[in-house]
Amino acid sequence: MRRFIGFGDPLFSWAQAAALQLAAKLLKTRGVPLRLRNLATSSQVSSAELALLPRLPDTGEEIAEIARVLKAGPEDVFIQLKATETAVLETDLSRRRVVMFATHGLVPGDLNGLTQPALALTAPELADGNGDGLLALDEISR
Repeated sequence: MRRFIGFGDPLFSWAQAAALQLAAKLLKTRGVPLRLRNLATSSQVSSAELALLPRLPDTGEEIAEIARVLKAGPEDVFIQLKATETAVLETDLSRRRVVMFATHGLVPGDLNGLTQPALALTAPELADGNGDGLLALDEISR
């Protein structure tokens, strides 16, 4: 039995992926202001899609820190482009003591066509191309 696995800080759009690359090149962590976690701003639009969700960059740091405390390896941390629906579904989570998801929890109606609770993961067009980027309740309970 392994100690930990964590999924978080998913990327929901090409713009977020591009901003992440630019930030990695240009920014240093010292002096960067803290950002509060965001809420989706879908109330001003008629169509709510995965790409409208804001990133939660601090969740990647949370997962990395918990993994470090629990002495988990880098292979147990799935953030950004690695935080995919496919990665979750293809991993045997029953062999982990702690399973952590650090992302948006959604309820029916939050996004177009969402009829059950779900966790938002990296948009499939950014990573593996499989699934819809939502880990829905029926997928979790299989």
